[in-house]
Amino acid sequence: MVGFVLAWSVGSLGACTSSQAGTPTPAEPDSTSTSEPKETSSESDDQALDDVEPCELLSDIDVAEVGLEDGERLSDITCDWKLDIGTGVRLDLYRERSMDSNAEKGTPVDIGDHRGDRIEGPGGEPGVCAVAIEASDSSFVLVTANHGDDTSAACGLATDVAERVEQKLP
Repeated sequence: MVGFVLAWSVGSLGACTSSQAGTPTPAEPDSTSTSEPKETSSESDDQALDDVEPCELLSDIDVAEVGLEDGERLSDITCDWKLDIGTGVRLDLYRERSMDSNAEKGTPVDIGDHRGDRIEGPGGEPGVCAVAIEASDSSFVLVTANHGDDTSAACGLATDVAERVEQKLP
C-alpha cells in the first residue's frame, strides 16, 4: 500500500542505503482491501499530524534502547537515525495522504491501536523494510529501516521503531 512513497523513501534513505531514487507515481486507491480501518484519532483528519515533528517521535530513551544515534532532521516531514554504516531508520510524515492511496501492497498489521502495513523488501530491495502507521483517514507515518542485506532484521528494526512511534501518535 505504500509503493510510491516507498520508491521515494527507499531511494532517499541517504547514508542508510545505496539504492537509487525512483520516480514516485500515485496509484488509485485499492477498493479490494478487506481489512477494516480502526478509528485512530478524534482530531480532524486534516490536522492529525500537523503539530507532529518527525524527530520528536522517538524519545532519547527510545533512541538509546534501539541503539540508534541521535536523529537528523532532513526536512519538516523527515528524520533519519543511523545505527551504523548500512543500517538505520528513516521516518516520514504524510500529513495529507491516505495510507490506502499507495500502490505497493504489504501485510496488514496492527501497530498498537493503529492500523498498519508492513512491506518487506519494497521494490525488491533486500535489507529494507517499511512499516506504515495510519494516523487518520488522510495521514500516516512511514518508518523505513535498512539493515545491510538482512530484510528480516530490517523488519524487526522497523517494527520496533513503529511500535514506539505509534504510542506518540494522535
